Amino acid sequence: MIPLDGDDGALPAELRQRVRDAAQAELRRAPVATPWQRQAARAVAAVLAFSTLSLLVSVLAGIGPAARLGEKAALLAVLLAAQAVGMWSVAAPFSRRRLGAAVASAVVAGVAVAVARAGASGVGSSPDWLCSVSHLAVDVVPAGVALWLLRGGAWHPLRAVAAGLAAGTVGLLVGEIGCERGVAHVLVYHLGFWLVAAAGFLLATRRLRPRSFAP
Repeated sequence: MIPLDGDDGALPAELRQRVRDAAQAELRRAPVATPWQRQAARAVAAVLAFSTLSLLVSVLAGIGPAARLGEKAALLAVLLAAQAVGMWSVAAPFSRRRLGAAVASAVVAGVAVAVARAGASGVGSSPDWLCSVSHLAVDVVPAGVALWLLRGGAWHPLRAVAAGLAAGTVGLLVGEIGCERGVAHVLVYHLGFWLVAAAGFLLATRRLRPRSFAP
């Protein structure tokens, strides 16, 4: 039985101090939870860094000329911004408005890609579907990051759609550097594949087991 100090049932001062010291020591040993803002910033930085690396590798490998980076700087910036907004919204606590803004930014980026190709008439020697395959290859890493973020909270279709679209923008970035074909090709093998891949990501994560069921 714990000795009491007086009739009010309060713990003696010495025992209260020992309890307080033990609690503070335990708090110092326990890992501090990472705020979602820090987690989101790391995810955004990782995906943006991978996107930048993919662009540089594409240029160094001769997939596209370095001059194209400058020519398409504005469009690439739109795609990178949509990617960052999407990843941030997925990492953040659930918000329909925030996720809706992420999906909207992805749609705007997709429309910008189509508009930018409206006057293009380039013809490639490789099969059209090779562009889709290259998209899939570079989308694996950002899709892994998006999957990790999704597991941090309860699954929701809007969150999964935002994650899939954000991850797929890496493929669109590489496509803008390595492909100069017309808008019909882009609508099918770039944007069309992007939407199909996002839908596949949505279905694949439907039964995802989250690390936390927090919203």
